[in-house]
Amino acid sequence: MKKAILIFISLFFLAASIPTYQYIKKKDAAYNKEQAKQQAKSKQYYNKAYDYYQKNQIYEAKQNLDQSLSYYKYDKSYILRAVIYENSNQLDKAIDDYNELIKIDEKNKKYYNSRGFLYYKQKKYNQALDDFNQSLKINKKQDDIKYYTSLIYQVKKEYKKSLEVVNELIDQEGNDDYYTLAAEDYFYLKKYKKSISMIDKCSNKNEYLIELQADSYYELKDYKTALDYLNQLPESKDIYYKQALCFYYLKDYEQALLYFGKYDGNDKKVQKFIEDCKKQDAKQNESVQENKQIVQGDTQKENDYIQANKELLKYENYNKSVKYYEDKNYAQAILYLKKYIDETQNHEAKYFLAYLYHLNEQINEAIQMYSECIERDIQKGNCYYSRGVLYLQNKDYKKAVTDFQNSYDLGIKKDYSKYNQGVAYMNQSLFKESTRCFIEVRDTSSNEELVSKAKDILSRYYVT
Repeated sequence: MKKAILIFISLFFLAASIPTYQYIKKKDAAYNKEQAKQQAKSKQYYNKAYDYYQKNQIYEAKQNLDQSLSYYKYDKSYILRAVIYENSNQLDKAIDDYNELIKIDEKNKKYYNSRGFLYYKQKKYNQALDDFNQSLKINKKQDDIKYYTSLIYQVKKEYKKSLEVVNELIDQEGNDDYYTLAAEDYFYLKKYKKSISMIDKCSNKNEYLIELQADSYYELKDYKTALDYLNQLPESKDIYYKQALCFYYLKDYEQALLYFGKYDGNDKKVQKFIEDCKKQDAKQNESVQENKQIVQGDTQKENDYIQANKELLKYENYNKSVKYYEDKNYAQAILYLKKYIDETQNHEAKYFLAYLYHLNEQINEAIQMYSECIERDIQKGNCYYSRGVLYLQNKDYKKAVTDFQNSYDLGIKKDYSKYNQGVAYMNQSLFKESTRCFIEVRDTSSNEELVSKAKDILSRYYVT
């Protein structure tokens, strides 16, 4: 009897629960259906936003992304909106979007990398370091992130930690960026010979590296070698000061005074150097006056020589120009080359003149001379490329785009032409065009350094 009662009660509750189960199932189905609708609307607004973004209609893109995210937390909408915020320098808002993305997928290294770069831009180095380290925990094989980690340690003046990371990169594959970073770390740690050895490994030594090499030799008290490197650099007050110190310690007080005069500094330390130079130089005054008389006599002889050898001097002016160019005295090289062109009417030499103006940072004169060479069909492709570089430097991006396309079409420095064209487009916020350029460089260039730079830009700005 009791067993029958228990069976009856069980059947009663089972029958009573069936409607409740069916209700919950229907409710779940309705919820899932509504969720699917929300997601579909979100993606629809994202697609509209992406189309606007490709057309560089940024305001409309942003509006549609806001709509997309009001329906559903769609990862691509967050990414694209973060890119727009970053490009408009609204870095905190971009960081907020990456915060949401990390909540959605905390194992995605790209989100940590992107947020880390934003913190790096804001000079919030500890936060950037935390993000990069978190990304490296997810995937250790990220050389670009390791490089920035090393760079941050250097900025924080933790040079030994910076060296640990960058030397690990160098052991895998050396390149100029790694060698430069290591050279700086060694210099700050006062290991100057190590710094020099790293600079020597660089395939392309720019002005910064040459100056760093000069500074290292100076610290090693090898003033003559330091001067050799300083003489390769463009003239500036800082370089004059360093040259003056080298001459002072080499006891060439006349030259030291000359360069201290060019430096034109008024601080007490410099004044002491100048006073000491004058004392040491005073003993040589008499011989200096005699030398002046000799120079005046030589000048008269030179004038006689000019009158007697006018035809030969046309070529002598060109040779002098080349000599001054090799000595990196571009102002004097320009002077003699202009004399040569005036006397011979050799228009082919104007390309060399344009190049000298370029090196001497006489930008307007260089552009004008490159333009004249293009009109005369002299080194046309090279002139387009070089003029494009100057337009890019002057932020005249539209003209730069045209010149780089022309140099590309003429087969001159094709990978650099396309990369620089991408940079010019990006500075005009023409991201679709710039993306196309960087993809071409990434996929076709044999220049590893350029490919690496293109990949870095694409990983940060290219939205799929």
